[in-house]
Formats: sequence, structure tokens, C-alpha cells
Amino acid sequence: MSRFSGVEEAVLNRLWEWGRPADAQELLETVRRDSSATRAVLNQALDTLHRAGLLDRERVDGRDVFSPTVSQVALKDLLMSQVLGTARSPVGYAVTCVKHIAPTESVPP
Repeated sequence: MSRFSGVEEAVLNRLWEWGRPADAQELLETVRRDSSATRAVLNQALDTLHRAGLLDRERVDGRDVFSPTVSQVALKDLLMSQVLGTARSPVGYAVTCVKHIAPTESVPP
């Protein structure tokens, strides 16, 4: 998976930010602050992320609870390796990306 919908990205970002699992209702409430997502759109995003192996789904007290299976850094590394693997000039692309990193952003070692 190399591209995310706005809702998929919002779900992952919230779960990483919170650092804990959340159910669909809690995710819907927070995603609706930034978009007009419906429950059906959220459920589709959760299913897509789960099928892609990016979310775990566990049944707790009759509710589906979701948690990320990968860290934000690991996902960025995976996506970057996919981009570099398909780039005409991987080194040139990487240099261009590094030039656009803001001075306040840190780069993992």
C-alpha cells in the first residue's frame, strides 16, 4: 500500500498519537472533526487498513478495537523503500527528499 485515503491516514495518525487501541466509534468521532466521513467510509478505511496488515482488529466487549501493527517510522521506511525501488534514480530521489526536510525535523539514524 503506497497511498492512503484521507480517512485511512487520519485513523493511523490518531492511533499513533494516542498510543493505545481504539474502537470504531471513538475513531469516527475524531475523524469527523477533520472531515465529513460517515460510519460506512470509516468502516471501509478500517477494513482496508486491516486487510493491508496495518491494523490489528480485536473483539473486546462486543466491539471491534483497532491498533496499528506498525510504527509510523517503520511505515515511512516501507513507503520510502517502495518509492525508491520504482524511481528512475533512487539516489537522486533520496537527495531531493532530504533537501526538503525542514531543519527542525529529525532523521532517524
